[in-house]
Amino acid sequence: MPWSKVPGSETEECDDGQTAVVKDGDGEVEGCHDTEGEADDQLAALYASESKDVDLTPPQAMQGAAEMGLEKKEELGLSDCGTGEGETSAEQIASAKIEPGRMRDVAAYLVSHEEDWPDGETPSTITDEQLQDGCGPIQYLLWGGGTDTAYNWALRKANQIASEEGDSEPYDQRDFKDMSDCGCKGMHEEEDEEKMGPDVFMDPMMAQERADEIGCEGIHAHEQDGETVFMPCATHEMFQEMTEGEMEKALSGLERLLKADVSDLNEGDYVEWDSSGGTAYGQIDNIAMQGTVSGSLEPADTEHEASEDNPGVIIELVSRDEDGDVMGEGDTVFHRPGELRPINEEDVPGEKGCTTTTRRRDESAVGSSG
Repeated sequence: MPWSKVPGSETEECDDGQTAVVKDGDGEVEGCHDTEGEADDQLAALYASESKDVDLTPPQAMQGAAEMGLEKKEELGLSDCGTGEGETSAEQIASAKIEPGRMRDVAAYLVSHEEDWPDGETPSTITDEQLQDGCGPIQYLLWGGGTDTAYNWALRKANQIASEEGDSEPYDQRDFKDMSDCGCKGMHEEEDEEKMGPDVFMDPMMAQERADEIGCEGIHAHEQDGETVFMPCATHEMFQEMTEGEMEKALSGLERLLKADVSDLNEGDYVEWDSSGGTAYGQIDNIAMQGTVSGSLEPADTEHEASEDNPGVIIELVSRDEDGDVMGEGDTVFHRPGELRPINEEDVPGEKGCTTTTRRRDESAVGSSG
């Protein structure tokens, strides 16, 4: 929230001759000062407190570079390089405790000393010989440099801090590294944004922020409905690899939520399940907790054991009549609770654009659980 200095005479709270610090939005007085210097000090403190709202947790690639810089500077005997500011920056980056003022310095250093870093190299590929070629490469590591991820992140955070402090953003889009050329434009053109998933962005910087969260390098682009969209990680294969475990966990949890437990079911409830002919629909006729049961569409000698630990569910197949009402078909099938998904009556498909259950469909819906 920006603040300004105004003459004390323009406020009710401050005396003539004093300098007031006020909020720009509503004119609320934050303080009255006898000197301009005291007013400037309060302004600096206010803007510093605002900057703390910006998340300054560096991406892993940047923290790793800073840690490597500290280790290599000692290991390679490069202690004469720099003024000590690089080490201060490296310590703050490595510990993920960067001060707002230091963050601005980091971005400025990475931009102004970019030529000190060997073209095409990253912290994982650079050699000791290259690091010993003058002081430039080792100092660039100390400031977290060496990857496009760190470079863009630093510029983005410097902009956010400037905005919070009421200053103009020091970097525009032209200053950022282009990380979208992965050679995969046109992949999955037939997929829409929803199908591609939530990690699809129109803004490449948002994709980069997500890449930082995932812990991968760069972003990649897709052409979708004539528009270029962006996703985290340098390639789609890398994105899938990085998110595979997260996706499997999410899908597993979703499946557990969708599948019913016997405690979720009652006689008369509507359910759906997967059958060889597609999704089948029915209404629970009976939940058996003991004895043997079977559905009417099964062979006469078919019996399924039921117990409290392994209940069985008899379901009457349903469809909609010409009036759109849900009607029982009379035929029943057997399933275990874990194969069923509870639904509402309105979820049963009908005449309007949905497949109406038929005898052929009914027969394919017969369960195979023993």
